[in-house]
Amino acid sequence: ITAILMGFVFTLVRKYKTINMVPTMSIGGIIAALIALIFAPTIAIKPEAIIYVISMGVILSISFSLITLAPRYMPAAEVGMIMPLETVLGTLIAWKVINEAPSSNAIIGGTIVVVTLFCYAWYSANLASKEQKKRSISDVNYIDFRKVFSVNSHLKGLLIAFFGIVILTPDAVLVRLA
Repeated sequence: ITAILMGFVFTLVRKYKTINMVPTMSIGGIIAALIALIFAPTIAIKPEAIIYVISMGVILSISFSLITLAPRYMPAAEVGMIMPLETVLGTLIAWKVINEAPSSNAIIGGTIVVVTLFCYAWYSANLASKEQKKRSISDVNYIDFRKVFSVNSHLKGLLIAFFGIVILTPDAVLVRLA
């Protein structure tokens, strides 16, 4: 259900680029918290865990703000494709920080995710390079500048989504520590 709803949100953000969708994240967070509250046996937390909860809130706010901005610059499907990278990076950080060794299946799955994303990035870069080679500097009258800027826009979206995921990864460790 989460994957379907996130795909729906990314598509809406892409369709309505002029509307700032970042504030809607707070509404979604409040709704999710109210639903979780129904199922929680208690809302009491240990005093030493408060710093972890606050840290997770800050990390999630920043990272999902960036992830919400990314579909303005690149297709929603590509933003969704970057999301599994958080799972891989979170596992690696947990392995290094709290010595939680991943299983062999986690290592195989992480390798598949990273190789797939690398191959896609390589393919996209080659495709963009071929498009730019087709355009000649001498044919200034025939250059479609919208396409030139869309390649730069795509890279901007890719970087925004990537940094959103990188910022999100320490959250996996904080959940385990809290």
